[in-house]
Amino acid sequence: MMFEIEFTPEAEQDLKWFRQNEQNIILDGIEAQLRYEPTVEARISAESETLNDLLKKARRQDLILQSADGEQFVLARVTDMQAFYVGNSDDFEQEIVMARQNKKLMKFLDERGAARETGQGIPLDEVRRRLGLS
Repeated sequence: MMFEIEFTPEAEQDLKWFRQNEQNIILDGIEAQLRYEPTVEARISAESETLNDLLKKARRQDLILQSADGEQFVLARVTDMQAFYVGNSDDFEQEIVMARQNKKLMKFLDERGAARETGQGIPLDEVRRRLGLS
């Protein structure tokens, strides 16, 4: 199943902070993760020394990582974001129940939903066009 990806005007503005090649990397990564499997979560072991070393470096400055095959990834510290704890359960139904009880999360989703209802969502292809990436 294919999903439609839309950005808020604020997210589009945030992308303008990056250079064009970085914007492409970010949008490609978002699309690769969200277009077909938006609910798949990436998990990494806390014992991963390499990853923890990279995270320490990313705390000091943003990093561009390049894989052996030449793919590039941005590792950046996110300082202005909201996170919501909804429990630690492998039972999806239980997670939904816990999420619905989180008043801060529900308020946040209501605000985002209101923006979406007023037609403020910007499709991924339109974001690429506005940024001059297509």
